[in-house]
Amino acid sequence: MFPNRYILMVTSALGGAGATLLWVGQGQYITENISEANREKNTSIQWGFYKMSLIFGGVFFFFYFQNSSIDAIVANGQMQIFFIVFMTFTVLSIINSIFLPQSQVSQNQAILPFCETFVNSFKLLKTPRMFCFTIFFFYTGLIRSFWISIYPACIKFTSQLSTNTTAILTIGMIVTGCGQVIGSLSVAVIGNKIRKFGQHTLILCALILHIFLCVMISLTFPNDAPLGHTDKNGPVFGASVLSAMTISALLGFGDAILQTQVYSYIAKYYQNESSTVFSIFRFSSGIASTLLFFAAQYFHLMHHLILIAIFAVLSGLAVLRFQKSSAAVSEKQKAPITVIPTGKLGSLRSHSISPQPLV
Repeated sequence: MFPNRYILMVTSALGGAGATLLWVGQGQYITENISEANREKNTSIQWGFYKMSLIFGGVFFFFYFQNSSIDAIVANGQMQIFFIVFMTFTVLSIINSIFLPQSQVSQNQAILPFCETFVNSFKLLKTPRMFCFTIFFFYTGLIRSFWISIYPACIKFTSQLSTNTTAILTIGMIVTGCGQVIGSLSVAVIGNKIRKFGQHTLILCALILHIFLCVMISLTFPNDAPLGHTDKNGPVFGASVLSAMTISALLGFGDAILQTQVYSYIAKYYQNESSTVFSIFRFSSGIASTLLFFAAQYFHLMHHLILIAIFAVLSGLAVLRFQKSSAAVSEKQKAPITVIPTGKLGSLRSHSISPQPLV
């Protein structure tokens, strides 16, 4: 309503802090209210409902900007509608959150001091398994920033797509949301069947899909598309609305698989430390997003795609290492315990028995 550069920076920082509280709290609440039997289904349904906001938001923006540009809307004072709609949803969300029932886990959980929690987070971060998982967290931040900002910029600035690329951009938002919802529902329906081949199978499939999409984007869009308006075409294929929307849907589909598996992994391996791990998740992905947003003003499209492909490979290797380490820990915990009859204790007094740690 009153555009100001410094106010925009401050409110953006506050919005980021609020998003962190929201994501960590939401992740902890979900992991505390699911079990081994419904973990895959509930995390997928939650993510599907969450990403339906892209569909409804895209429809709202499509009609909102259909006949007017942003400059015209601001000049006519119609931005009030924008703020009223989003403020209404924010207030409804607050009311809904107030009446959410407290989980049994949180009721029985002791509240640790802030400093102790902070130190425990760094201790957990230094463990080999969490270090591997942090690489995967970092990648989720990269790919999320790419499909939220970099790829839409390519659509917006590629004039070969349409004379009204803003309309194409809003349609792309809707299509990405559809891909997110379909991906979440697919995990809910067939996730357990695919998981028979290993907990990591879904993640590896999504990473391979993203690498393939990086190749297709590099062949379809001009290299300078993220930096500003361009009349150029792709190096191999001509940019078209159909190809752009297909890539948008598949980016959303792959991201939904990755995000649902973040919730699923944390719920399975770190349910008692969910808030700490979700904090590490948001910290790692937030750093990745910040770096990519900063580099966006200098990077050409190929730079972004090479960076994403490299970290996709590293994330795959890290997830495999995490899975192998988790399987080893599980095997040690399942090791049989030998019960010695009391009559034989005397004969064992002369021998020293050193307990073997499980982890």
